[in-house]
Amino acid sequence: MQEVEADRSSVSVSIRDALDNYLRLKGAGRSKTFFQGAERAVGYMTEATSAEELSSLSAADAARFRD
Repeated sequence: MQEVEADRSSVSVSIRDALDNYLRLKGAGRSKTFFQGAERAVGYMTEATSAEELSSLSAADAARFRD
């Protein structure tokens, strides 16, 4: 089991891929504004943090995004 967990921690997902998966999984039957809001929020976050991968985000990035 530890070997599997170690493999998961080394997998990196791009923020764009995460957004695409989120929209695919949660967007069924949602309005256009749901998709626009998600795209806008991710755009703001990538502008504030310059992160491209989820694994590269830190608590400091979250604070920058919040402010």
